[in-house]
Amino acid sequence: MQENHARERENLRVNAERAKTRLVKQAHKDTIQEVRRTSTQANIKVGMAFAGVAVLGGMLLLTQFLTLGLLTLATAGGAVGGYILRIRQEKGKPLLPRNETAPPRMLNSTVAKAK
Repeated sequence: MQENHARERENLRVNAERAKTRLVKQAHKDTIQEVRRTSTQANIKVGMAFAGVAVLGGMLLLTQFLTLGLLTLATAGGAVGGYILRIRQEKGKPLLPRNETAPPRMLNSTVAKAK
């Protein structure tokens, strides 16, 4: 009878751990999906803003405001370039940090000499 209770208790612990792991994985998956969705929406908005500035620069060029039009186009181009560069740099980074524990840092890295 004690063995049955011990087995049942162990099964309950294992099932609870599995359920907890599934819940954590699902929450992590949902969080990453939400981050990607938000990022995509932000990228669309920023792209539309850059397109609007480029159209404004083109309109200024067509209406004989050459210097102001060229300045506007150059600014929009530089902003798009910087934005693309930042996206490429962040592409290699993970969306969320892992829950792995880092090894403890050594405060005193000198080795004591044995006598």
